[in-house]
Amino acid sequence: MFDPNPFADRGWIRGQRLQEYVNAGLQGRRLEDLPRRALVVATRRDDKTPRFFLRGNAGVEYEDGDESLPLAVSVARACGARFVLAVDVSARPGTTPADASQALRERDRRRRSRIEPDVAQADFRIHPDLPYDAGPFRSYFEASRQRGEAEARQCLPALRLALQQGLSVPVQASATAAPAAPPR
Repeated sequence: MFDPNPFADRGWIRGQRLQEYVNAGLQGRRLEDLPRRALVVATRRDDKTPRFFLRGNAGVEYEDGDESLPLAVSVARACGARFVLAVDVSARPGTTPADASQALRERDRRRRSRIEPDVAQADFRIHPDLPYDAGPFRSYFEASRQRGEAEARQCLPALRLALQQGLSVPVQASATAAPAAPPR
């Protein structure tokens, strides 16, 4: 699914194969034509701001939404979601390697500051324990998928209970963040 290219204008991946994969998987349907309402979060390349899509071509090229909004709970709430299940694939706090540079530590701090307000608004959170270092390798994605599925299976009884009771399940002790602005 990835198209590694050392000459890509950012990172190592061009994204064309991912775009084709998404479009083929959706059989050319637009977001608004899907059977369930879909919300896509992406990062605009030029200014790194999050963008939210409820309609249009799902395979338009943007950067990973993780770059600007790692968990899009506030956006889901602004779009009317009644129950939000957040899947947090970030490294767990405190797992930064001891020999990490100051730049990496600062990146982790900034990322965590973007994640925590949305975690506080989630009804339920699945947070698999993934390796700190991610990479564009099939082996990394396969291992991460397996860990994520195992974590989801472990959380399933509590998630079912939360859905049956219609109650929010506390995911952390911090205060709820202010409502997000509606998507553009």
